[in-house]
Amino acid sequence: MIKDKEYPATHSMSTSWFAIDNEGNVALLEFNENGPVPAIAHEDSIEGVIIDRFVDESGKIRRIILTQEQVDLLISCLTFNPFDLENIFFNHIVLRIDTDLNEEFHKIFLGYEDALILFSEEKGLYFFESIEDDDMELKIAQKLYDKKCVLSCANFYLDCVEECENSLEIELAKGCENLPIFIYGQEYLDPALRRIHSHGCAVKSNQLTDEHKQEAFHLPFSFREVEKFQIPFYYPSFWMSGKDLSSSDTRYSSLEIEKDSYSYVRTAALGVPSEKFDHESKALTFEPKIGIIKKDEKYILDKLPVNILQRSFELNYNDRSEYLKQVLKYYRPYLLILIVR
Repeated sequence: MIKDKEYPATHSMSTSWFAIDNEGNVALLEFNENGPVPAIAHEDSIEGVIIDRFVDESGKIRRIILTQEQVDLLISCLTFNPFDLENIFFNHIVLRIDTDLNEEFHKIFLGYEDALILFSEEKGLYFFESIEDDDMELKIAQKLYDKKCVLSCANFYLDCVEECENSLEIELAKGCENLPIFIYGQEYLDPALRRIHSHGCAVKSNQLTDEHKQEAFHLPFSFREVEKFQIPFYYPSFWMSGKDLSSSDTRYSSLEIEKDSYSYVRTAALGVPSEKFDHESKALTFEPKIGIIKKDEKYILDKLPVNILQRSFELNYNDRSEYLKQVLKYYRPYLLILIVR
């Protein structure tokens, strides 16, 4: 039995999270390497969001919050194979069990129910995450095989967003057409999130637990109506250089926004150009901050570097105080609102 599967490495700002719109629709957001990525986003994958946040944990065995129709659509995006111990990855796997052997299946997992997520009792679908005790995990796999409890299995891996051939544009990966949820993704050099998938049977916010609703991004528009949007308009974000980003810095830079359409942008990083503090004038803040820049009676984003004051605690008190004076001096004409803790 193969114990570990190698997934594509995530680096830089690549991550996934989920959001709720003003109609109660739920969307998965796939952030690319350059971002922007909200500061409060967790590092996760599409399938990680589903198995960690789209579940009800109130019972002895966790249950996915999807309807039977949504489960069927999700499962149709996976490839099932025979339960062969020599050729399977026995973790992060969906098991299709013989429902006539349901009682035997649960006996085998007695004491390890927290490793399971019930997808469908009617169709005998369970997600098996992993068990810390490798020896016990091997024993459970062997028992399932010996008792013939499992009819087939599928690795739960959803690489939903892929780049088009010969370009950096993104599209929905083949095989994911039935996913019952809105999906937005970022191109490598474009900071906007663009809708690449929608579905008439999409997950709704009232299916989520209250705890997981609070973890989601909440956006004041409809996913059905908005094809493309900039996440920094709504949540303090980090980002790196890319298309429509200024070239003022080789790595961190300011994000150009639709100045006439929006009044402000939120960033998790604020800094000030200064000869003395150009490289070391970084101050750590414990929470994302909101910077509002005003010029000529219009709110704009202008000269707002993204690397948030990272090394300020390495400075002595006098240098830190001098740096904050520079911040205030530079931004005062633009009515910057900045709180540094």
